[in-house]
Amino acid sequence: MSFWTSSLSQIWRIKTLPDICCETKLDENGVQGRVQVRHGSQPPTPWIPLNQPLKLRVHREEKPWGCEVWFTGIEERGVCSVEYAPGQTLALPSYLELVAGPRTADETQPTDIPLLKILEPHHATQLGCLYIEVHEQKWETYFVSNVDAQAWPNGIGQVLFGFSAQKISEFQGDEKSFKRALLCDVKAYEAVRNEIDVLSVTEVDSPLHQKEAKLWQTVRSYFEFINVRVGDIIRVPPFVPHSLQNGVQVVEFQTPTYERLILAFNQKVLTQNHWDTERALEVAIFKSGTQLHAELSDLRKNSTSAPQWSVSVDFPGFQVLSVELEDSEQFVEIPEGVKSHSVVFVLTGAIEFQTADGASVLTVASGEAALIPIQKQKEVLSLTALQPHSKLLFV
Repeated sequence: MSFWTSSLSQIWRIKTLPDICCETKLDENGVQGRVQVRHGSQPPTPWIPLNQPLKLRVHREEKPWGCEVWFTGIEERGVCSVEYAPGQTLALPSYLELVAGPRTADETQPTDIPLLKILEPHHATQLGCLYIEVHEQKWETYFVSNVDAQAWPNGIGQVLFGFSAQKISEFQGDEKSFKRALLCDVKAYEAVRNEIDVLSVTEVDSPLHQKEAKLWQTVRSYFEFINVRVGDIIRVPPFVPHSLQNGVQVVEFQTPTYERLILAFNQKVLTQNHWDTERALEVAIFKSGTQLHAELSDLRKNSTSAPQWSVSVDFPGFQVLSVELEDSEQFVEIPEGVKSHSVVFVLTGAIEFQTADGASVLTVASGEAALIPIQKQKEVLSLTALQPHSKLLFV
C-alpha cells in the first residue's frame, strides 16, 4: 500500500482545490485508490479502480453566445469529475493524482490530459456567434455534431474561417492594406459596440443598433465562411482567425492552453475589458479560409497501429482517431502505443468496454465520454457497439 498527501491548489493553480490524502493498494481486483480531504470532516471515498475506464461527468459553463460543456476541464470556473459508481463522483484532479501516485518534491506539473468540450451556440444569429479570435499557441479541432434546423433549415451551417478570398482580391493581395482597412472597420464597430454596452441599449430597432448591424456586416465581409454539415471536421491551427457560428454545435478537442486574442465580437465581452485586434491582425495568417481549409483537410490518413481507426486530426499537441462501427456487436481494439491518459467520446450510438474474456466494464452512450487511465491501456482490449452506426473519437 502507498500513502501520500497532495496539494491540488499548488499543482493546478486553482486556489479552491483542497489538499488531499491519497492511498492506493493492489489486490485481486487490480490497482485501487481512495481519497480524503486533508483536515476535512468527511470520510475517505470508497476504493476506486485505477485500472479501468471511468465515465466523465461534465461541467456546464454558460457563455454570452450559448454554453460550453466541459468533459475534462480543470479551471477556476469549474472542475469536471469522474463517476466511479452510479451517482458517485470524484473531482478529476483528485482522481488524476491517485492514478499518478506519489510525487517527488520537484514534481509540480499537473497531469497531462486531452481537453474535450461540446460547444452549443444559440440558434439566433445575433446571439450565437462566438468571438472572432486568433490563437498563438492553441490548436483546436471541431467535429460538427449538430446543425440547428431553426438557424439552418437546409442542414448546412457555417464557420468563419480565415480571410475572404474575394476581399483579398479587392486589395490585390496587399496584406498591409487589407489588415489596415480591417483594423479601421473593427475600431469603428467597437466604438458603437461600446456605446451600446455602456448605455445598455436593448431596442433592436434603435438607430444605434441599426448602425451596429451595418458595421458588423462590414467587419464580417473580410472573412471566409466555410459551409459545414454534421460529420464535418474543422481543424484550427494557431494564427487562423475563426468563429463558430450560430446553431452549429461541435465536439472540440484542443491543446491544454488558455490563451486567445479577441479580434472582434458582436456582444459584450465579459471575460476581459478589451479586444486584442492589433495583435490578432499582426500574427494572423494572410490566406483565404478556403485555401487553408483545403490544406488542413489533407491531414486525414490511415492509422498504422490499428487499421480500423483513421487519423482525423494530426496536430503537434494531440492526435484524434475516429472509427464507425456499422453493426451491433462489431468491435474495435484500443489503439496501441498510447503513452498517456486517453479519452473516448461517442458521437453516435453506444459502446461497451470489454475485457479479453468478454466481461463488460463500462457502457458509454451518444454524447458521453470516458477516461482511460494509462495503466488500463493494455487491459481494456475492445470497444463493442451496442447500436448500429456507433461513431467514436479517441484522443
